[in-house]
Amino acid sequence: MANLDVDINADRVVVFTRLIEAPRELVWRVWTSPEHVAAWWGPPGCENFDCEIDLRVGGAFRLKMLAPNGEIYPCAGRFVEVDPPHRLVIAGDDDIEHACGAGLPPGARVMLSLEEAGGKTALTLKTLFDTAAARQAANAQGYSTSWPPCLERMAEFVSVQKSDRIMSPAIRTSLWFDGNGSEATCRGGRRTPSGS
Repeated sequence: MANLDVDINADRVVVFTRLIEAPRELVWRVWTSPEHVAAWWGPPGCENFDCEIDLRVGGAFRLKMLAPNGEIYPCAGRFVEVDPPHRLVIAGDDDIEHACGAGLPPGARVMLSLEEAGGKTALTLKTLFDTAAARQAANAQGYSTSWPPCLERMAEFVSVQKSDRIMSPAIRTSLWFDGNGSEATCRGGRRTPSGS
């Protein structure tokens, strides 16, 4: 008998994969430190503030994302699984009104898996929506098109963290990129372009 890998929830799932040129422990830190997450979360042009990560089952994951159009989109959920440095599962808060949830759709479960791959990290980000209609609504708001450039921002940020080992951790966590390769810093929970 053939061994089939069938996802019975295919109409409720979105999956992204990426190979990151860094060890798994570093990628884990970039996903679990508020300063790091605020630096790369969201598509290019978005800025994040008020990032909170209480890394334990039942703990909060929250941030506010300022989009280029001036709108602020809340991202909120609770950790339902924390298995360092392998896996995170976050359940999106049901009371978020925007179907995309700024990357954490309401009622959905976002599952991050990190696998060792010869000094690199194979990242899988799987989102399971409550319904096919919720998946469709999130995608209509840009969910599936926003994550690939977001993961590119994250990979760029990881690259800076990996290659800049002579900098202190406090300095490294303040770097981010605006999607155009321009470096900026985080001041008081808000990022501002370098030199301002």
